[in-house]
Amino acid sequence: MRIARKDIRRAIGEPSFSRGDDYFIRGKVCAVKIESPEYISGEVSGSGGRRYRVDVRLLLSGSRVPGFVNRCTCPVGANCKHVVAVLLAAGETGTTGPAPMAEVTPRARARPVDSIPGMVRVWLDQWTLPGADPLPKENPTKLSRDQLLYVFRRNQQGRAEIVPFRGYVKKDGSLGANAQEYRGYSVTHSPAFATAEDATILARLGYFSAGGWPPRFTWPQGNALQTFLQDIVATGRARVNDIRGAPLTWAPSRRVSLAWETKETGDQVIVARDPDGVTVDLLPFPEPVYTDAATGEIGFAETGLSSQVAVRLATAPPIPADAAQEVADMMTGLGIDIPRPKSVEIEERTGLLPDTTTEAVWPGSQATI
Repeated sequence: MRIARKDIRRAIGEPSFSRGDDYFIRGKVCAVKIESPEYISGEVSGSGGRRYRVDVRLLLSGSRVPGFVNRCTCPVGANCKHVVAVLLAAGETGTTGPAPMAEVTPRARARPVDSIPGMVRVWLDQWTLPGADPLPKENPTKLSRDQLLYVFRRNQQGRAEIVPFRGYVKKDGSLGANAQEYRGYSVTHSPAFATAEDATILARLGYFSAGGWPPRFTWPQGNALQTFLQDIVATGRARVNDIRGAPLTWAPSRRVSLAWETKETGDQVIVARDPDGVTVDLLPFPEPVYTDAATGEIGFAETGLSSQVAVRLATAPPIPADAAQEVADMMTGLGIDIPRPKSVEIEERTGLLPDTTTEAVWPGSQATI
């Protein structure tokens, strides 16, 4: 039986094989002894002329030698270039029977005709290993029933935020009752139920987070902002305002006008409406973003104002009725053409008495008390 070069290369690996092959070709093998079909020993001249002792046991499998148990007196200790050189010398001698330790005259040998580098040869060998499948079957990742969902909303200060929630998704696609906010922004601690795209999103959310409580974010602008928002929406797990809000889909920019509207309490708030009169929520990212809770659409809002002005208006708190005129005057003094709260006249009446007349009604009659 002869020891094939490919078996040595496969068992020992690179770069030891290429270095040992060079030692063998340069005549560094001083002696080799085939003690039995399974045992080989030898000596190799190393750096500085020092000789290293090599002992090898062949792991036979039929006509092949799939592996070696070896040791060397060099600092590496095993699977080194000295082992490779001895094995190549023994392979040239043959392993058909015991033979005494033979002194080998160092001489230069012709390099085998092999234009393929050792590392390339090892890579090629992987294609021919027993059981190797050049076309492995795809093993799609099975999604966990626990998933991350991303809620687009305003925080208590009116700022835009994207909050991850961990929720249990039932077989019918509905969400379980125990969804919880998830603040694990570190990609190195990405949970088992997160996908690769979740890990990327969480890492970017952590990067944009400025810390503190409630969390503040330094959002990107322009194309970077659009790409980030679209990547989240593309997961199919983005929601508007609440974990059980409408699923979001990215939509074209929408023309939006801003105006002050008086509520039943008398407070005035900024309201955003499109040309069809549909009320949308305006999220104050660096470029204002609208969300339509009815349709689940999200996209950039075109307000006709600068982004900075539109964002400041979007974060305006409710203006009490008795402060509306003063606020409007101050906004007028800014010299910017922006919508201002409407002045509200508050009529104060005094000396009014309550109506104490009460009517009691019985079937068939009416009495006044």
